[in-house]
Amino acid sequence: MKTVNELQEKHNELINQFRTGIREDELLVKIRANEKELKAAKIQAQLNKVNSNQKRLRELAKIAWNCECPSEDITTDSGYFHKTKVKKYPNLAALNYAHASFDNGKLIKLSINGEKFSMYYTIYDSNKPNEYKRPESFEQFLDLNSIQPADITTEELSAINQANEELSQKFKEFEEKLSAEYKKLNMYQLNNLGLFNQQTSHVRTYRLNY
Repeated sequence: MKTVNELQEKHNELINQFRTGIREDELLVKIRANEKELKAAKIQAQLNKVNSNQKRLRELAKIAWNCECPSEDITTDSGYFHKTKVKKYPNLAALNYAHASFDNGKLIKLSINGEKFSMYYTIYDSNKPNEYKRPESFEQFLDLNSIQPADITTEELSAINQANEELSQKFKEFEEKLSAEYKKLNMYQLNNLGLFNQQTSHVRTYRLNY
């Protein structure tokens, strides 16, 4: 596959030809084919970037997961590990550029090379101190920290995007139907008269980023 830059340069070249007055059908076919290839290359480049970053996070997460979870606060006021206290925990002691947060005698947050990891699920209760539950597996630990368990393949992304577009189309059709039904009821006028109060519902929709 050609690079995004190569395809972008070709795109610019074809568009310049089109702007100079060349209107052959063959040129339009080339432009459409180039645009399709450019879009695919941009999507692949973005996916590669995401996979690379997620792999880096998985590697750091593995280090964090294998670290001890002391039942005592072994940090200084700045959050960095106390040089003497941390010696009892060799995996923590081996970390570079690391600091931690403790609560209720548990290491709840660990930062390695600027990346922060939650070490426990937090159970909130307004009437009690927070409780913490350790993930039972590395997979759960990844999920807790919103890290992909494996690379996303091009095929997986394509299938997800197709399903997402179908959902977006269904939502658009539902919105149009809903708007028509509200119009039949004259809701806009009744709202202006003060008989009804207009409310805004927030529904998230998604579009492939590239």
